[in-house]
Amino acid sequence: MRHWTRSCAHCGRLPLALEIAAARLTGDPGLSLAAFAAELANTRGRLEHLRYDDGGHSLAVRAAFEGSYRRLDPEQALLFRLLSLNPGPDLATEAAEALIGRPARGLLAGLARTALLSEQPVGEGRWRMHDLIRLYAAELAEGDDAGARAEAADRLLEHYSTTFEAATALLADLPEEHSRQRFGSRSEALGWLKDERANLTAAAQTFSGSHPDVVVRIAFDLVYRLFQWRYFDDGTAVAEAALAVVDGHGTVSDTGGLHTILGMALFGAGRRAEAVAATKESIRIYRELARDQPDIEPLVGRSLANLAIQERDPERRREAAEEAVTIGRRWARGDEPALHDVELAGALHNLSVALADLGRHSEAVAPAQEAVEIRRRQAQAAPGTFQRHFADLLIHLSAKLLEADRPEGAVLRAAEGVDVFRQLAAEDLRAHEHALCDALSRLGLALAAVGRREEACELHADAVAVAAHLGENAEEALVLTELADVLARSAAGHGMWRRIRRRRSPGGS
Repeated sequence: MRHWTRSCAHCGRLPLALEIAAARLTGDPGLSLAAFAAELANTRGRLEHLRYDDGGHSLAVRAAFEGSYRRLDPEQALLFRLLSLNPGPDLATEAAEALIGRPARGLLAGLARTALLSEQPVGEGRWRMHDLIRLYAAELAEGDDAGARAEAADRLLEHYSTTFEAATALLADLPEEHSRQRFGSRSEALGWLKDERANLTAAAQTFSGSHPDVVVRIAFDLVYRLFQWRYFDDGTAVAEAALAVVDGHGTVSDTGGLHTILGMALFGAGRRAEAVAATKESIRIYRELARDQPDIEPLVGRSLANLAIQERDPERRREAAEEAVTIGRRWARGDEPALHDVELAGALHNLSVALADLGRHSEAVAPAQEAVEIRRRQAQAAPGTFQRHFADLLIHLSAKLLEADRPEGAVLRAAEGVDVFRQLAAEDLRAHEHALCDALSRLGLALAAVGRREEACELHADAVAVAAHLGENAEEALVLTELADVLARSAAGHGMWRRIRRRRSPGGS
């Protein structure tokens, strides 16, 4: 069954391809499913293997596509072949226009009429081609002039990279005029990034060999965005692709930075040992650079701050965080919002976490408080860049205050954090729903600690409602465990538990 499932996937579940696959297997009893699946796994020969001729009746996927292709006019045919250069699963009308170098909506509609691609959903300007049709288009494109194909690929990558940079600049509150010309609002920029996520990820990997300078340039912001959206494997793949080509196409500092973001992505993917190794390599690179270029030292501190959350041993995390704090203080500019590379707040945050993990709860409060005030100033100056970090720290500080038996302060900080996370989630739920779930739960725990248990139970019900959408049992289990603890201390626990169960289950019980 496993080999048949693979074969069906290679056929893209196209009815004609599945019919041919069944005919070939039936007509050749000696052809095993494993061997047939292996034949189809080779993309270059897949169309050739999806043909069947019993002497009087023949079927071929390629012949079916050729019938549609012959009905195209020359411009439609050219665009059809060029579409195979797009590395992702679909593309926007604007990307098709970049490929062919002129308006393309009419040409795309013509291709859709011949069933060689489809607009999904209709009217949204996004076009998708079946995988086997893409292979056919790629075969045809090999007969085109190589220089013309390269120029089309150049235009496509230029479209993706410049639009990506405009979107990320707008979301980071950078005063770039091009961003405002390209996007009318933050929501429009964020929508484009979400629509093009798969294309951007695929482009970074596909074009790393032919356009290494572009891939290195966009890798930093792209991996960060993928990390925010919890596409950790994609972030790892992009960082690795950029690292493979950075020599000769970036600075030594770029190499250190790519190891930093690789460590971040690997840690998100649960590959802790590899993450630590990547981050330590970034620290080594930055330390060597800092010997001759002292202004590189803040980058050492940033990587140490990352190491302070990635190391398994809390004592090692404390040591890394304390060194990062020392570096951060050396470069901090008083009340001026810290530079991006001076991660004093992040180092203080992670020092607080390490101290708490060592059981030093009262000591964990002060660094968290200092970090919150730094992040507050940063978020006021550049909310697009720092608002999430500010909210994370508020929730962390609330937890540390609660552990230090200061529940009133914990309530105030958690309430402020929940407010910020609700605003962030309203703009980008995918990036912030996990944190919102945790923030609601933390506020509930703090409220329960000051005797406001009815409000606590309501907040935990909200947290469970968010957790139900996450699809991650471990995180939902954490929220439910905390919820049970609150309910156990609540005089109205049993009745509230029934209400919460009804909110989680459409039918209720």
